[in-house]
Amino acid sequence: MAHDAGLLCLMADDTVLTHAQFDAGKFASQWVVMARSRTDLGALATDAHWTPVEVPSGAQVWTDDYSNLLRIIKWN
Repeated sequence: MAHDAGLLCLMADDTVLTHAQFDAGKFASQWVVMARSRTDLGALATDAHWTPVEVPSGAQVWTDDYSNLLRIIKWN
């Protein structure tokens, strides 16, 4: 969506937790932030924890006209 709107998009992946973090009540998470420019991102723009989101080849923006929920399910 950010790419389609011409916005910058960064992601922070916080899904690997230590036992101590989990015991303290922390849950795994992924965060995404979008902005018009790098300066709008402030300190996040230079924080190594935040990385640019890469758009996979052939990815489509979900709209009311297109949404395929079965495609995103990871079947085991």
